[in-house]
Amino acid sequence: MEKEVVVLLDFCCLMEKNPEDLMCLPQNGGLIGTIKLLESIQKDFNISWADLFVFAGVVAVKTLGGPSIPFKSGRVDFELKDAEDLMNFYKNKYSSKEHSWKLMVLPKPNHAELLVKFYKEKFGFGVREIVTFNGAHTVGGTTFPDNVRRTWTTTPQKFTNAYYTGLFNLAWGPSGTLQAHDDDKNETARRLIWRDGTDKKLILLETDFCQKLNLGRIDEDVHVEMRKIAEEYAADEKAFFTNFVDVYSRASEMGWNNLQPVNVPEE
Repeated sequence: MEKEVVVLLDFCCLMEKNPEDLMCLPQNGGLIGTIKLLESIQKDFNISWADLFVFAGVVAVKTLGGPSIPFKSGRVDFELKDAEDLMNFYKNKYSSKEHSWKLMVLPKPNHAELLVKFYKEKFGFGVREIVTFNGAHTVGGTTFPDNVRRTWTTTPQKFTNAYYTGLFNLAWGPSGTLQAHDDDKNETARRLIWRDGTDKKLILLETDFCQKLNLGRIDEDVHVEMRKIAEEYAADEKAFFTNFVDVYSRASEMGWNNLQPVNVPEE
């Protein structure tokens, strides 16, 4: 049950009329528009939200030029009470830890060291899976940290290996600092963000940049492995695609039994 907590909290926080009552995670705020777009599909086809989230990701990756990801259905949504119980579980588990409990449910983008811990604890994933999942930043954008819309790549509507090629080929420079986490009263360290010297609309955060340069927040051997894999993907898009299919499938099927394959026709 613990491994499904991220998707569970995403849904319950965003669909609740008063999300602050559920201690809604700010990292999920950008998903509200997506949820609204999916509402009619969920109602018309009577599909679980859990299945729909995963399927929407499969369709988005393929539509934007990425690889075909096999889809299996059969996930069941949790009740609201279950979501509240899980949230309380995490609050109690990490209440006395160094960092805010919210960071241990879904790390904020400037906590490279907690990103590694998160994937290991929640999914049993290692460095390759982390770097592979980071590659999803090849599409879309972020308003973190200052509510200004920025993207990681110059082609945010195409699923390619541009995230990795840009990491090493663009002129990234430190541009501003921010608190590690607003809710963490004990965290005083300032975290850097990077912007491309020729395009101020492009951004990288510490969880991205640690694949290029170790800032002392993660073990050096982890950084070296991260950089090696990122360089591999920058040179070989097919390798990135192959590993992304594997990691996405494993993450979306983890914790579920008796999922059934669904044939998704190729266009």
